[in-house]
Amino acid sequence: AGKSVEFEDISGEFGTFSVEIPQLKIVGSNLTEKELTALFDAESSTPLSERLAKLNAESIESNEVTLSQDRGDDNTAETVYSNIKATGIVAGKVASFNVESIEQTADMKDGSTLTLKSGAMVGTGYNLPLSARFLFEKGSASEPLQVASEPTKWSDITYTIAKESGEGTEVKIGAVQFGTIKMRAMTTSLFDWAQNFKPHGPDEKPDAKELAAVMPVAADMFRALEFSAEMTQISFKAIEGNQSPEGKIGRIAITDFGKGGIGALAVEGVSIDGPGKIGHGELASAGYKGLMLSPTFDTLAAAATAEFKDFNPRNAFPSVAQVGFAGLSVDVPAQDGAANSADGKNLKFSVGKFEANLGDYLSGIPTTVTAGFDHVVFDAPPADASPNSKMLRDLGISKFDGSAKLSLAYSEASKEIALNELSANDPAFGKLAFKGL
Repeated sequence: AGKSVEFEDISGEFGTFSVEIPQLKIVGSNLTEKELTALFDAESSTPLSERLAKLNAESIESNEVTLSQDRGDDNTAETVYSNIKATGIVAGKVASFNVESIEQTADMKDGSTLTLKSGAMVGTGYNLPLSARFLFEKGSASEPLQVASEPTKWSDITYTIAKESGEGTEVKIGAVQFGTIKMRAMTTSLFDWAQNFKPHGPDEKPDAKELAAVMPVAADMFRALEFSAEMTQISFKAIEGNQSPEGKIGRIAITDFGKGGIGALAVEGVSIDGPGKIGHGELASAGYKGLMLSPTFDTLAAAATAEFKDFNPRNAFPSVAQVGFAGLSVDVPAQDGAANSADGKNLKFSVGKFEANLGDYLSGIPTTVTAGFDHVVFDAPPADASPNSKMLRDLGISKFDGSAKLSLAYSEASKEIALNELSANDPAFGKLAFKGL
């Protein structure tokens, strides 16, 4: 068995970041005390990833680690990780780790405060050398992605954002779970990007030089990382009299983040009440598939470098293969005579399903489109709402239940649009269909 070493009052500064570790215990390590001390040397000429790759240990434990950042202009953040334990470390790779709780406070430039409190974070297969490369070292876009961590779960998260008056919003998340995460070092390290990132107030906008610097990093991020993740049991509410919506979301899932975009995003089980419980909406599911983002960031980076001279915004539009939702129902206060509820006060309707498939993009615009909705249902307004609503009621039409489909394609060669299908039907009005126009 290797040696066991205890350290006290470890601290260091890395640009705008600082770290404090009151106590750290390394059990069964293969390294000498001097070599272990060198792991925390911010001035070392040996990259941190290489130093970590030499580490074997039975376990590493600390009762508290504090990470702080000060960007100036009253923009600071502090994160405290409590009761950390990692076990089975071989060549810097951790078999399993556990963080008992996490607390974060951030003071923003606009005077608001962000706070986060959570329960445990538990994970497996954490690659410390690779993570160090991602954070601190410049890499190449040609490097292959490697496994950075195996499944990880973070539980019982409460996040709040509040103004100086105390008004704000509270968000609770039952759990965040990641599958296997793959990564490589980015062409600009995350640390270097964070050092140069300038926070902006609500009325400030980044200039062209700032965009030219940040856009390549954003583009590379979607190529240097690959993962799938989901959040479950999400709720949000207003605090201290803030007038904002309240509600819950059953699940948000991201599938196949990476390779230049996001493979799919799904949202399920949405229920929202308007401020003061006025109005209500529900959504069974919604999402998109095949969203490509890196080409957009690449285009914006080139345009920002040229200070947006002769820039065509269409060239920066992201492409998406499919968007849709299902199970939408809305019951909200109506304005300008749009009410259709029996009491003449609310607008009520539902949509069974909407789906659009988009392809063959040309200058940011899809040239093939297939879209449709099923069962758009709403009651006709009360007879006394208007002469038109009275006429509908007199004709025996009290409810609409419509469905429709559209399919078209544009040919760049012929500059023509082919209408493959346009159809609609409603029990109250019958069916209408055009094909092959």
